Amino acid sequence: MIGIRVLAAVIVACTAAGPAAAQTADDLIAAGVRAYDNLDFDVAAGLLRRGLASGPALDPPVRVRALAYLAATEVFRGNSDSGSAVFGRLISLDPRHRIDQLVFPPEISSVFDAVRRTILAVAPVLPDSSTFRIGESGLTPWLYSSSFHEIRVELQGADGSMMRLLYAGLIGDSLRIDWDGRTDDGSIVEQGQYVLAVASRDETGTTVRMVRVPLAVEVDRRDSIPHPGALPDSLLLPERRTAGPGIEALVGGILLGAVVVALPVAPERSGELSKGRFAVGAAISLAGIAGFFEKRPGREIAVNISANDSIRQAWRMQVIQVERQNARSGVDITVRAGSPQVMGRQQ
Repeated sequence: MIGIRVLAAVIVACTAAGPAAAQTADDLIAAGVRAYDNLDFDVAAGLLRRGLASGPALDPPVRVRALAYLAATEVFRGNSDSGSAVFGRLISLDPRHRIDQLVFPPEISSVFDAVRRTILAVAPVLPDSSTFRIGESGLTPWLYSSSFHEIRVELQGADGSMMRLLYAGLIGDSLRIDWDGRTDDGSIVEQGQYVLAVASRDETGTTVRMVRVPLAVEVDRRDSIPHPGALPDSLLLPERRTAGPGIEALVGGILLGAVVVALPVAPERSGELSKGRFAVGAAISLAGIAGFFEKRPGREIAVNISANDSIRQAWRMQVIQVERQNARSGVDITVRAGSPQVMGRQQ
């Protein structure tokens, strides 16, 4: 008889253990919420913690709900510090979250609000994929903040270099920012991988939390006019003199002066013409030297420099006109956002 009772007890125990072992994280959290509603806070705390620990892949809304009930449970158990710590985890996970005052009483919402004011966190919200045309619209992410604090928002390259400062200043409850598809220098962004980086800063300007959203950017250009390309050197005049003209003037002047000096003269007039001959030869040589300095190698040619400046200016205007015309023809930007990555999360 005793053996039968023992066997029956073993069977009952095994039957009861089966469903408990099969409980999922969602099941444990649901059971914890029911225990909270029944004011059985010790049981609720155990079930909720087990559900959170056994479900690392929980959907964010389910995890947030479990954290809210666990924090409230700890407050009612007299563990205010533990409850505040759990609320901190919740707010860091979802800075947009606000306590449901229809579910939780004022003593719970007051603890939540007190913790929220100490957490500096922002949640960027943008569509998974969006397309806009340059000059007509842009990408407009919304930023939702846990509390009033200073933020800095940048479009960064894949290597972390800043491509565009989108916002730097204070944020209250929420803020919408705009990106028109251009970099800091006004040029249209190139196709590639980028990051929307949102930094939360404390009163000293130190970054305490960073959210990075990967962005895959595709650029569709429909140019109607070919780009002029680089300005050909063949269109430009030489801006400095070469060695040829200066050397020719110098050598020519000296040789001509020497020829004049060496010309034969009649004996009866030699004394009379020698001085004049030397004077003429010297004058011709000096003229050659002056010509060399006038046309010396490397000297700027002011007329050609002015003409080249006009040619370059006309080319720049042509490039600007073509870019404006092509911009009117349309450049579409497609942005695909990845999963946000949080660094320096406050607990």
